[in-house]
Amino acid sequence: MIGAKMYHTIKTLSKLGKSQREIASELGLSKTTVNKYCRMDEAIAEVRCCRRTGNSTFSIAEDYVRNRLANYPKLRASRLYEEVITKYPNIKSKQRAFRNFVKQIRDGLPKSSKRLFSIVDSSPGHQAQVDMGETWIDLASGNKMKVYFCSFVLSFSRQLYVHCQSTPYKTKDFIVAHQHAFQYFGGYPKECVYDQTKLVVIKEIYREVLFNHEFHQYANSIGFHPHVCEGYDPQSKGKVERCIQEVKQGFLYGTKFHDIIDVRNKMHDWLNKFNRRVHATTNQAPHKLWEEEKLLLKQLNTDFLARNIRRADKTGLISFCGNKYSVPLNYQNKMVYVDE
Repeated sequence: MIGAKMYHTIKTLSKLGKSQREIASELGLSKTTVNKYCRMDEAIAEVRCCRRTGNSTFSIAEDYVRNRLANYPKLRASRLYEEVITKYPNIKSKQRAFRNFVKQIRDGLPKSSKRLFSIVDSSPGHQAQVDMGETWIDLASGNKMKVYFCSFVLSFSRQLYVHCQSTPYKTKDFIVAHQHAFQYFGGYPKECVYDQTKLVVIKEIYREVLFNHEFHQYANSIGFHPHVCEGYDPQSKGKVERCIQEVKQGFLYGTKFHDIIDVRNKMHDWLNKFNRRVHATTNQAPHKLWEEEKLLLKQLNTDFLARNIRRADKTGLISFCGNKYSVPLNYQNKMVYVDE
């Protein structure tokens, strides 16, 4: 025998057009039970199982409240109270009693389903995920220093690389970090995934992304596609999100360093160990899978590191080594790379 709340929930979902099979699945009941109470007359149900809880003066409005909450689950109790006392003027109880009444009804309604995530197995050489982090570290001198770092994870092998520095990242630093990561990986993937950091995206309007021009020019010159996640959705790059915490808690926290050079040296040793432990998802060491993946990575043009970045002015001139040089007019007010 089911209770009054469950009976009214079944009736409400049925009125909304859901099939008995769908109702049974949503409420965790058998289809036979749902069928029984869908066919049951309300007067009979009142006697058998649906004696309303207590003697609430809001009982006469219960069906109305249930229907409103079924269609609009986020309706506030204060809004519903105004609707109920307008529709049922004989009700004299106060809003506090109504809030308790609504809470009992909400507790009996089916909860909205949580977002489901599926594991996406990226093909070798296809994707890397990139994220930034920062934290305070202890120095051997007794002082503290803030460290900024940029983590890169190959999605197939889970091979990790971390670039770090003692100052906040600017676009040029971010590009250098990419170059070091690609050298460490022995190449670069077809796509890199980012959140909406200003180092990659200036702004986004209705999923129309305006890229940071300097970084976008770099990505186009190298030959990889920057994929930008939707805002406030860290799960879109969950592989690297986890690694941020590993760097903070598993390496930087609790260790004393001399300076940023010492951090980088110890980071290199830590990465060698970290990439050789067995990954919980793949059940293989990232380094072992990376040996397979690096054969499919695009080869990096090492000459790119020697290039200099300049901004062309409104007349199409750049300054380099104390001299002025002209560039094509379509590069006015844009960043350009200069080879010596």
